[in-house]
Parts: sequence; C-alpha cells; structure tokens
Amino acid sequence: MEEAGYRVTVAHDGEQALALQARDPADVLLTDLQMPRLDGQGLIRVLRAEHPMLPVIVMTGAPDPSSFADLRGAAAGTIIMVKPVGPQPVLTALRNLLGVR
Repeated sequence: MEEAGYRVTVAHDGEQALALQARDPADVLLTDLQMPRLDGQGLIRVLRAEHPMLPVIVMTGAPDPSSFADLRGAAAGTIIMVKPVGPQPVLTALRNLLGVR
C-alpha cells in the first residue's frame, strides 16, 4: 500500500486500532476478523458508530457468511476478501472504495 502512495498505520489488535484511530483517523479500515482483544467485527461496529461512512476491507481466512450480512448492511462500502489474497486485489479494492481509478 505504501509503494502505491498510501499512508499506512499498523495495529496489532482491535484495541490498538481504536487508540490509533482516535489520534489519527483513517480514511479506510483494512482488518482481519480474527484478532486478539477486540475482533474485527467489534472494531468495525465501534468505528462505524462514530464514523458511519468509514469504508472497510475485511480480509479473513475463516469466512462466516452469517457475519457478512451484518458487515455489508452498513451505509459505507464494505469489501470482504477471503485469504490468501495478494496485494494487487487489495489495492484494487482500496481504490474502488475511495473512488480512485
């Protein structure tokens, strides 16, 4: 993402992501669903409660279709990708959410 010109902030779990978001809000959230301390769904719910238009890319190795309905029902764009996924599809998804061609 950095090589493509995007600024990246890395969090190692959902709680750290919340703290970083409070200090330096992101334009897009890229997250896994399975994380320690606060999972991806919890992170998305908390962030979208404050920022309902926050676009999200979810990358997961354990897809659970029942959880996708909740994620996709938001006002903002949500793209769900099943791992393994390479950098180019993620970059394409990011550009699509941001409306960049």
